[in-house]
Amino acid sequence: MQQASLNLVRAIARTAKNKLRLLFTLCIVLFALQHSSRAQWSKLEGRFTNYDVLDGLSDRGCNVAVEGKDSFIWIGTNEGLNRFDGEHFKHYFYDENDSSSIIGNIVIDLQAVDSGLWVATTNSLCFYNHYLDNFERFSFDHFAENGKMGHIKNIFPDGTGKLFLGFFKTKVNTGGLLVFDPKTKTANNLPSTFKMKKHICFQH
Repeated sequence: MQQASLNLVRAIARTAKNKLRLLFTLCIVLFALQHSSRAQWSKLEGRFTNYDVLDGLSDRGCNVAVEGKDSFIWIGTNEGLNRFDGEHFKHYFYDENDSSSIIGNIVIDLQAVDSGLWVATTNSLCFYNHYLDNFERFSFDHFAENGKMGHIKNIFPDGTGKLFLGFFKTKVNTGGLLVFDPKTKTANNLPSTFKMKKHICFQH
């Protein structure tokens, strides 16, 4: 009995000792990782360049940025669309007298495709053709119950060439979800309850 108790005490002591060793080892590892992270971050700090309106950006309020198939960086802001080539910015603004200009200045979402860029704004959707350097506008207000669909919150490509367009709902805007076919330039209104495979929809 005494021998068994002694063996139990020794086992507990060994376990406690091993735990202390493990704890000490973990502390060393965590310290090393923290030091390494700081060192890596200090190396990366010099690799970032900040751009502002003084550098040519049209507005500080940047909502979305993507790399286009044309290798430009496209930035959607609260005051126009920006194209960045690594050195200079080119701006695209809404012009009510030019139907080939962007459909709205507040750019919410972007989707790059081979021939250009889908641009979602607070007014509606448009497509930028990088061969022609102009925009084609699309309106979906005929789907609205009160004459106005509202601005597009998100563009979701479905993998077959079609686009799911999520419209933001407000007190004055209908909102909802449309599926748009760029080939036929037609859209269908999706009901509030439907089944989709490999897609997740969020309602805010």
